[in-house]
Amino acid sequence: MKNKNCCVKEALFKASDINYKNLAKYLILIPVLLIAFAIMFTSIFGINRQADIRDRYEFVVDFGTQISTEEQGNYEEKISEALERQELTAVKFVKYGQSEIYSGLKVTIDPSVSDLTVEQLEDIKNAIETDLQASIANTVEVSDINLVQTDLEGNVIYALIALAIILVAIFVYVWIRFNLSFAFASGIMGLFAPAMTFVIFGLFRLPFDGVSFAVMLIASILSEMIFMHIADNIRNQELDNQSLTNNEYIKNANHSIINVIANPLIGLTAFLLLLTIIMLFVNIGIAFTLISVIFMIFVVVYSSMVVATSFWANIYNKDKDQRLKSRLDRLSKEKVKKQKKSDKEDQDKVMV
Repeated sequence: MKNKNCCVKEALFKASDINYKNLAKYLILIPVLLIAFAIMFTSIFGINRQADIRDRYEFVVDFGTQISTEEQGNYEEKISEALERQELTAVKFVKYGQSEIYSGLKVTIDPSVSDLTVEQLEDIKNAIETDLQASIANTVEVSDINLVQTDLEGNVIYALIALAIILVAIFVYVWIRFNLSFAFASGIMGLFAPAMTFVIFGLFRLPFDGVSFAVMLIASILSEMIFMHIADNIRNQELDNQSLTNNEYIKNANHSIINVIANPLIGLTAFLLLLTIIMLFVNIGIAFTLISVIFMIFVVVYSSMVVATSFWANIYNKDKDQRLKSRLDRLSKEKVKKQKKSDKEDQDKVMV
């Protein structure tokens, strides 16, 4: 395993030894084209939205007494069978009750069914209640089947506002800590990471729900964290050696970050792949979540180590970086001051 990790790390080193400045338009243009294609693709075929972010029907089945985990599984099977006889499908079960005393199940019906009349809903409710009453010993009461509408547009707007606030805060922080070039690069990357996550969910038809929004947000934050580590490394290189080009600064910084994150990421990705394969036969929902996390890892690495750095390499001019010059001047003065102090101490020792 160690040898395989070394091989992967060497491959990452070679992949990072590119001309970021000259290849920037290709490194950024290809993902941009993918984003455009994904928008067209999803506009035609739609997004694979999960029940939580779609209009859906829900109802509660109350069994009149506390239910155990074993009973829950049996009841879920009975409810599913009753729904299937009404040509409906249950997509979600949640324990229902008060103060952790669960005496019922909240059932979500397949969101593709959304045009039932009040009379149809009442007939379905009565049929399910009768069916369950016949197959379950306990008293069963089925609530009215209600249509739960989701304000998807409003939720998306709130999510985008939250993301925008985070990105603006990061932009200002990077600007203050480094310079405007690094800030612009972090801003481009902050938009790119969630956009590429959307591409992956759209093109591969992964289920899109609250977890997807969380993955997008985490991808943006992790990308920013890695890029700030790269920016810090580049700044330290500039203070130590002012004769390198932007490409050389980026290569050295990326090699540094690869040394830090390569082994953990390789191990984590291998573990997630193995777990995903297992979950495909156990719980498809968890498998899809794991797949989205694996894709997120690739998006984070590409966004921070390729997109942001390529953009920075093309806009940064070291000769115009006044903040760097002032810091170099301050370090030079401190160095001269320390040298004078050292010389004086040496003279004092000689006199003694």
